[in-house]
Amino acid sequence: MKWSTTVREWQREHEKPNECIYCGSKGDLTIEHILPRSCGGPDIPDNAIQVCKKCNSVKVGNDSTNGLK
Repeated sequence: MKWSTTVREWQREHEKPNECIYCGSKGDLTIEHILPRSCGGPDIPDNAIQVCKKCNSVKVGNDSTNGLK
């Protein structure tokens, strides 16, 4: 069975709440949409993950399923 990137992100967030799911940082967290709103993603909790501002800024222009640059 192969899990999608969004399932893995959801699992990481629930295993380690209040941490960036990419780097593990516990500070300066922000919300990122898994499927960006600009691509039609809904503004609902199931489409949101916590990431630090540094990781979120690296991903500008990418959707979460592509990973970090």
